[in-house]
Amino acid sequence: MTSGIFLRLCAEAAEEELGLGKKEIAPLWRVVKDAGSLMEKFPDSPNLQAKRLKSEGFEIAKNRVRDFEKFLMEV
Repeated sequence: MTSGIFLRLCAEAAEEELGLGKKEIAPLWRVVKDAGSLMEKFPDSPNLQAKRLKSEGFEIAKNRVRDFEKFLMEV
């Protein structure tokens, strides 16, 4: 729960920096839940998150990244 709260705060701070004219921020819109669900607590989400993901070539259906599993990174 605490991680989710801090992630939301980071996303809000990043959006604020974009609003102030900063050109580059951490791509927090790429953070999704299990199975590719979008983060409903991000600023203007899921609309803004879906828009940014689509602009990077991801397909969004029913507020989740389609074929999410193929984008997972192995650690």
